[in-house]
Amino acid sequence: ATLLRRLRRGENLAQAHRSHYYQRLILSGWGHKSTAIAEYLLMFFVGVTALWGINQELSAQANLLAWWAAVYLAASMWIDKRWQRFEAQQESRHAE
Repeated sequence: ATLLRRLRRGENLAQAHRSHYYQRLILSGWGHKSTAIAEYLLMFFVGVTALWGINQELSAQANLLAWWAAVYLAASMWIDKRWQRFEAQQESRHAE
């Protein structure tokens, strides 16, 4: 997601940046511990779901994939909104 967003904006992909979602969460106040725990839990549940889905029919696997895509999309949108609020707060502090 980060690479696609940077490509769309015409950014240099080889240049260091701070636009990964985990970096945005940490910088906007979530902290390293909370971010890591959330990511570990997410990976755990995706893994468990994938293992369960191996023995399911193709339609059930497609539904699982669609469901997780929706979860990731919702999480991405939530992080983007949180980041926009954080940037707006930073800009207002610098303007004062």
